[in-house]
Amino acid sequence: QEGDGLDTFLEDLKTLYGTGLYQLVRGVDLEKSNAYYDISITQTIKNIIEKEATAAPFIVNVGAYLQDGNGSLLGMQYPTKAQQYNTRSFTPNRVVLVGTDPGNAKSASLILTYGKK
Repeated sequence: QEGDGLDTFLEDLKTLYGTGLYQLVRGVDLEKSNAYYDISITQTIKNIIEKEATAAPFIVNVGAYLQDGNGSLLGMQYPTKAQQYNTRSFTPNRVVLVGTDPGNAKSASLILTYGKK
């Protein structure tokens, strides 16, 4: 639904994308059966913990975000529809997460490592 915040970019993507070093989603050992994904959402989590930002659902796309001719994110021009400017509709890349069955050692989980000075 429009206005729920799910169409906007995460703070990490808005702040760090232009550095050329930032990757929102990084696959690790994808050719092995114990593959996993690192999702870089440090600033988003810091804002919730340190600045008491409202915790809300967010979207992490596995496809790439579309860029303009200058290499800038197209979604930055239309922040309320930013998530729509991606390759998701035509990329073969997909992630299948095993459910939340606590008895399954390979179920999807969020491991959060956080430190504060």
